[in-house]
Amino acid sequence: MDVDIAVVGAGVSGAYCAWRLQQGLGSKARIALFEYSDRVGGRLYTVTLPGLPHVRAEVGGMRFIPDQHVMVQSLVTELGLATKPFPMGAPKPVYANCNLFYLRGRHLRLHELADPAKVPYDLAWSERGLGPTNLQVQVMNNIYPGMAELGLCDLMKLRAFGRPLWQWGFWDLMFQVLSNEGYQFMKDAGGYDANVANANAVTQLPATEYSDDTVFLTLRDGYDQLPITLANRFDRSMPGGLPEGQRVFMNHRLAEMRIGSGEHRYTLLFEPTTTVAGKTADRDGADPVSVRAKKVILAMPRRSLELVKSELFDDPWLRANIPSVLIQSAFKLFLAYESPWWRALGLVAGRSVTDLPIRQT
Repeated sequence: MDVDIAVVGAGVSGAYCAWRLQQGLGSKARIALFEYSDRVGGRLYTVTLPGLPHVRAEVGGMRFIPDQHVMVQSLVTELGLATKPFPMGAPKPVYANCNLFYLRGRHLRLHELADPAKVPYDLAWSERGLGPTNLQVQVMNNIYPGMAELGLCDLMKLRAFGRPLWQWGFWDLMFQVLSNEGYQFMKDAGGYDANVANANAVTQLPATEYSDDTVFLTLRDGYDQLPITLANRFDRSMPGGLPEGQRVFMNHRLAEMRIGSGEHRYTLLFEPTTTVAGKTADRDGADPVSVRAKKVILAMPRRSLELVKSELFDDPWLRANIPSVLIQSAFKLFLAYESPWWRALGLVAGRSVTDLPIRQT
């Protein structure tokens, strides 16, 4: 099979690339989308729990802020996807003030994190009375007043402690400014969202992301409907010449990519796979599928790229920088109860945070 562009990986990146390129190049462009498993969506994955058909459980990404995640909101509008609120705390007048924190063996409410007498951390005098959100704001303003208002281009020019800001890991930078106890307080009270790698990245996130005034939305029918809808719309306008008019090829594992010359300089060798009960593996005895492409987009996670045999990955710069994409182990556990016991605690919606391994509920 010969194509103009082969997009490998049907997560939101790959599905968006295929759809957007087809919009720009027209239905005659021979674009194909390949996916290792039997599912479109990648890190966006919505499941329905047994006995709870009305609940959409988000295994991966789950929400967005419409007035800050502008490109996501624009895409949701363009695709006509229905949204619904994703509350991070109780409604008025309680808001998120009653959300629970369990730190160093002590139960606290969110509003108590700013009370030095109740917080179980020996904070410096300049840190007392500040919760994690305001501590982050203080650190950013100490480095550069009004940093949160700067755009990414301006941030790239900033220096901190003798180095460009972008060279600092976020927590390394926090360690330079905060006391040991202030640093630990921020890490413990941040939930799993505390795992951010780069200082520039975190300054682009609002420190007040979880304020009561912040509006979060999710997709009514599941967050994975975003990539699924993109892939479906891409697959509708079928160019001639591809097998049976097909444009999305599931259960194809990219095993090797050869780079040659000529118009179709990339030869992709795919191993057919099979998915059973959510587990994907190579299909025994199946012949490899060969695809020639003029251009290739590898919309794949780090580990998948490392398993592809190709001279492309012999490039020293690429080999050195692929490990800069961090692999963060994580899981989600969904529990259902016969009655909403949390309401007796004054909780309606939102999150509770702990320094225990579960991190966030």
